Amino acid sequence: MYSAQHVPSDKAHFRSLMRKERKARGKTWYDAASRRLQDRVLAWEGWEKAGAVALYMAMEKEGEVRTDLLLSRALALGKRVYLPRVAGKGLLHLARFTADTALEKGHFGIDEPARSVPGLTAPCFAEEEPDCLVILPALALDRSGVRLGYGGGYYDRFLSSPGTHVRLGLCFSFQLVPHLPCDMWDQRVHAICTEEEILCL
Repeated sequence: MYSAQHVPSDKAHFRSLMRKERKARGKTWYDAASRRLQDRVLAWEGWEKAGAVALYMAMEKEGEVRTDLLLSRALALGKRVYLPRVAGKGLLHLARFTADTALEKGHFGIDEPARSVPGLTAPCFAEEEPDCLVILPALALDRSGVRLGYGGGYYDRFLSSPGTHVRLGLCFSFQLVPHLPCDMWDQRVHAICTEEEILCL
């Protein structure tokens, strides 16, 4: 859909463009594409090897790739599951999630583990779960692993700490572009999954 010449160099412009395009897809398309994408993740070697998985709760009204199947399968397989919780402006913690964990609405109306559940900061998480598979949402990704988020820097700050986590970015195929603008603080992913393919970078 996009050529290197037609991808906007301004992040704000591109965020607006991608949000509009993502919301324009109908629910039937969205549900089917999310299912195909999650099936690809579940068949991926990186998923099979991971003893722990950090997921996100999708903002479905925004058209973010769903993770419901990944969450239920991870729990069924006995993987250690973590979900993000906003801990302040630009600050993200990961909290352990089980079938018994209570959820509550967070800062952006997204379900998060309740405040009573301890959250791990970036350095602590890297020490406790050094080989966790971290699955990330994205407004767009490019084929070199550059990720465009929502601009708050939550994941970029969290992932800037040392660790051996494999980072898997999820997006629909129309969100995978040849080139994205990249700042020095942007954290790249190691692999990308769309409903059509998995790329290991």
